[in-house]
Amino acid sequence: MQAAAAGLSDAEMAALAEHFAAAEAPVPPPDAGPDPAVLALGREIALTGIAADGIPACATCHGPRAGERHPLYPDLAGQYADYIELQLWAWRREVRGGTPFAPIMRTIADRLNDDQARAVALYYQSLGADGRDAGP
Repeated sequence: MQAAAAGLSDAEMAALAEHFAAAEAPVPPPDAGPDPAVLALGREIALTGIAADGIPACATCHGPRAGERHPLYPDLAGQYADYIELQLWAWRREVRGGTPFAPIMRTIADRLNDDQARAVALYYQSLGADGRDAGP
């Protein structure tokens, strides 16, 4: 959200903060959770990548990892899986971008198949916002 929020005035940010603070948090339906094998695949892709397909480790730019990240690379820990999948879909269709780094992510998204994209999205959702990995 940093890139989206960077152009907002203090008054606009305050108004947005007030709006979201007053909103009720959605209550997810009971769920058994993702298949442990799918989470393991997502973890592997996130932390190691898929060298044979030219897919780097997501964690290199998006965490979880020690150290600082480039401010234009969002931390994905704790994001909803559906949101991450939607962003990957948008990258694939070239309707997402906005920074000079867009071609990097577009190439990576193109190389992920749907099952891999879902696995990575579920893995990042499974992390706490602090990036702690409970591990499969």
